Amino acid sequence: MRWCLAAVLAVAPCTTALAARRKKPRRPPRLALGAITERTTFAATLVERSDLRRRAHAPPERAICLADVRTNDAVVADHCWLRGADARQFDETPIDTSTTFDAEVETYRRRGRRDYRLARVDGVS
Repeated sequence: MRWCLAAVLAVAPCTTALAARRKKPRRPPRLALGAITERTTFAATLVERSDLRRRAHAPPERAICLADVRTNDAVVADHCWLRGADARQFDETPIDTSTTFDAEVETYRRRGRRDYRLARVDGVS
């Protein structure tokens, strides 16, 4: 009986460390992005293109990831995903280049909390 208790005590710290490592840190909402209330010119770097498939029978939808989204040299989001028509605006833009564009900030619910995204993108250069 003593060796079983010793084995459990020896394994317990490892399992708690694994459980703590598995937990994803919660990122705060993009408050700086939420402070923008009107149409603004943003600058960002296009880092990834992909096709998302929302449902198995639906056609894939274009998606892009923009990194270091900033306005007036202040970073408002570390990254932002755009889908659909907003993503197709960046078809001519090569990957890993900085671009400027006009967009609006839109509020949406994500996992029970408020988050912000860019919407109605145009004027990509």
